[in-house]
Amino acid sequence: MVAHERGCQQSAPDHYGREREADRTRRSAEIAAKEEAIRRRDEMENEMNAQRAELRELEKRIAKREDGLDHKVDLLNKKEHYIESLERSLALKRKEISAEQAELEQLMEQEKVNLHKISELSKEDATSLLHAPAGDGVAEESAEMIARYVADAKENASARRVKSWASPSSATPATTVRKASSLQSNCPATT
Repeated sequence: MVAHERGCQQSAPDHYGREREADRTRRSAEIAAKEEAIRRRDEMENEMNAQRAELRELEKRIAKREDGLDHKVDLLNKKEHYIESLERSLALKRKEISAEQAELEQLMEQEKVNLHKISELSKEDATSLLHAPAGDGVAEESAEMIARYVADAKENASARRVKSWASPSSATPATTVRKASSLQSNCPATT
């Protein structure tokens, strides 16, 4: 029995040692499992944070693209309104031009008719017909201008004759009398 007691006593510390060793192994396994779980959780959090950062970056890019597209749409709308206003003003201009063109064609037809009439008339009748649409004021102005032109021409001609009459190279008394008489005959009589 003593041997049995000794064996029990020896086996008790062994038993306790094995239990302690098993506890240590189990604790170290638990610690290792917890550390592994923490490491995996950290990895997953890091992955999730990276994915969140990617999502935020994608959201920013999408927001920028949306803003860019909105800006382009606004520009296209403005250009469309501008083009529509240009088309409206162009249509108005075309109407104005076609109306003016029709009026010009009508005036040209009237002038053709007038020219046909004039070509069959005498010079005096054609002149009066040409001045008729312009009114009496234009005819009077034309007559005054013609009268002034004629008067200036006569005056210049008289001055030339006087110069040639008074030139010393031909200053004989006979030529002087002839020139004076021709000068008086060419000048209109003053009343």
